[in-house]
Amino acid sequence: MSDSILVRGASRFIKRKAGKLMATGILALLSVIFFIPLFFLIPFLDINNKEMLPGGSGGAAFVVAEEIAFQEIKPQFIIDWLQRCNSALATMEFANACIEAGRKYNVNPLLLVAITGQEQSFCPAGSPAAMLRNPWNTFGSWQNTDHPVEKSAMYAAECIARLSGGRPEGFHPVAWLNSTDNKGGMYATDPDWWKGVSAFFRELRTDHGDPAPLIAGKFASPIQTGYFISSSFGEMRSTGPHTGVDFACPLGTPIYAMADGVISGLVQGDPIGGNEVFVSGTDGRTYAYLHCSHFAAVQVGQAVKAGDMIAYVGSTGRSTGPHLHLGVKENGRWIDGLKLLK
Repeated sequence: MSDSILVRGASRFIKRKAGKLMATGILALLSVIFFIPLFFLIPFLDINNKEMLPGGSGGAAFVVAEEIAFQEIKPQFIIDWLQRCNSALATMEFANACIEAGRKYNVNPLLLVAITGQEQSFCPAGSPAAMLRNPWNTFGSWQNTDHPVEKSAMYAAECIARLSGGRPEGFHPVAWLNSTDNKGGMYATDPDWWKGVSAFFRELRTDHGDPAPLIAGKFASPIQTGYFISSSFGEMRSTGPHTGVDFACPLGTPIYAMADGVISGLVQGDPIGGNEVFVSGTDGRTYAYLHCSHFAAVQVGQAVKAGDMIAYVGSTGRSTGPHLHLGVKENGRWIDGLKLLK
């Protein structure tokens, strides 16, 4: 056999081997390219339904503010409370869905209930069945999905836990869920969404007998439920700018200390402020609560904690209706107390 024949045969052999090696290498590279992303996505896959969960499959990695963290709630409390609202959600199925989702993602079940109030007015009797399965409007709207209520609750709780990350110190934990500064996104685009949710959440917690929830770990809203701001700080009046914030609410509504401190004054019958409570805060501020109907069981010199009940709403002094005038003085000047509650 000539050398040229041997050379040509060897050349063909080498080319075939090289081709096979190249094909093998390409296949190996492709498998790496596709396998690695799949590997990292496996924890986020819902294996049962072959869907992507919106941000993970467990709550352990999420840090939720203490004010909205999970607490054990009896299903019957949720059912009874919703029945008083004439809600079609007053079922054991819904109550358990809120509790189990809250437990998994460390979210208070009452916050999940509160969100349905803001999103769907607690689904009044006669609401569509599809709305009852997704009263949190996950994925944009209840009309876009057909998940069972248990799964919708999981999506909602996971969303709350995920959006809770990165919250600046002092930022209201519910307001942070739909803040434009939240890099994780927004639960709702309505900038006032959090105010409605917070009001329902406070009402639920108050009815449950929970202590007034603290904001930023140190402040409590002086009125917890059933109020609206009837006059803001700085609002111009005939006597000059308003030096406080007016919470309009029913006569006899409990008033809570906004911050830790000591009762420094209990005034009865002032011609302007009526019955007044003054608290010298441990933070150096002075807190004034005016127009009270009467005081709680407190006395001058008594130490109080944020969230302790100190009086009841009235319309004493110069007043046109039941409300609390909250005044906060800092370094000798009145400031907007609402800014401490955000």
